[in-house]
Order: sequence, then C-alpha cells, then structure tokens
Amino acid sequence: MRWLNALADAASDNAPAARARAHAALVRRITGTLESTRRRDERCLLLRLQLGGFEQIDEASRFEAVSRVVAERLQRRVRADELLARSAAHEFTVVTHSVDVFPPTAGESIARRLVECMVQPCGVEGARIQLRLRIGIASFPDDARDAEGLLLAASRALHGAHRSGEPWRFAARLPGGNGAHAESGEEDEG
Repeated sequence: MRWLNALADAASDNAPAARARAHAALVRRITGTLESTRRRDERCLLLRLQLGGFEQIDEASRFEAVSRVVAERLQRRVRADELLARSAAHEFTVVTHSVDVFPPTAGESIARRLVECMVQPCGVEGARIQLRLRIGIASFPDDARDAEGLLLAASRALHGAHRSGEPWRFAARLPGGNGAHAESGEEDEG
C-alpha cells in the first residue's frame, strides 16, 4: 500500500497546508473509485476509522511506533482492491468497491474484521498500549453521491458511534433521500 505510506506524513502533520493537501489527495482517490463504481453500476462503502487510547503514549517516538503497528495491522485486514489511507493523526479511511451484497451486511463484515485487528494491545518499546477503534460507515450511492458527501456521512456516523459507545455505526439519511445526513448517526429506517 504505497499510497497509504505517501499520505501518512502529511495526514499526521499539524500544518494546515499539509493537511489540506492530504485531504485533497484523499478526495481525488475516492472520486476515482466512485466514478469507476458508477460506471459499473455498483456500490461501494467508505469507512472512517478513529483510534482512541493514544493518551497512554507519553513520547512522540512511541506515538509514531504505535502508528506504524496500527497501519501494518490494518494493511493485513484490508483487501488488495480496497483503498486504505491515513487521513489524520488518529484516523484512517477505507474505501471498498464492488459491494454485491446488502451494504449494511458488507459494512458490518468489514468493520468487524477491522475492529478484531485492534483487540490485541500494541507492544512498543516495552510498553503495552491498548487502543480502541470506532468506525463510521457510509454507502455510495445510497448515503451520498460524491466523495465529500461520503466522507461527511461516514464522519457523522463515526461521531454517532462515539456518542453511543458502539464500535461502528452506519450513516443515517435525512428525509427526502438527497444524500444529506442527520447528525444523529442513527440507522436509516427505510
């Protein structure tokens, strides 16, 4: 996953310009995946992953070492045809395409696979760090029709998972089905 590594430094950089470049690159990659998905009349899922537990780390060198362990674990759990990107210091984004089953079923399967890889503590420099993972999941074209909308929908679902204490949550569409999403993060009833 050469692309993941290329964005890692920019995504974890505190400089606004570096974060903006990393976000623009992420949006371009997602847009390309959505265009391909649209041409094939398929669905895809975007998962926003946020790690917790970094407050246990007191040194920058340990933070980077734990970040590398997390990236390696995620790389092993993400299929070769899925996109994995570090989108912020404690956040990753996964985009999977060719979803040929009911999106919540596929999303739950992927989320479960990713959460399971974080169960074991990270052993770094003699310390054992237990991380937590929360995931927000959005489906294309059901929840949004473009990259920014999909990122927003998954982010809102992620915030809903944080509030509820659930490991993952699906995006919730506002009435009218226009691809906009509610802040609640609750699942769509229809």
